[in-house]
Amino acid sequence: LNFVNLKNNKIVNFPMGLCFATNLRTLNLCDNEVSQLPNEISMMSQLKKLHLKGNRLVYIPDNIVNLTIGRVRTLICFILLNVRFRGFI
Repeated sequence: LNFVNLKNNKIVNFPMGLCFATNLRTLNLCDNEVSQLPNEISMMSQLKKLHLKGNRLVYIPDNIVNLTIGRVRTLICFILLNVRFRGFI
């Protein structure tokens, strides 16, 4: 499993099981109702593309910065309103 498309599914909570999909390279969660990403997202060691446009993100864990810098080469569709990075704001 290297691509998951969950676009436009009215998902409210990030699907925690995906954090254990260590071979996942692309995750599309666009146009859902997700308000926060879990700390465990850093376990997605092969993730290259994370699509999050059209969600209600208000919190992103600080360890996503490590994921973004270290592994995610293309972080697209990432529209944030009032997002708080712990330790940065």
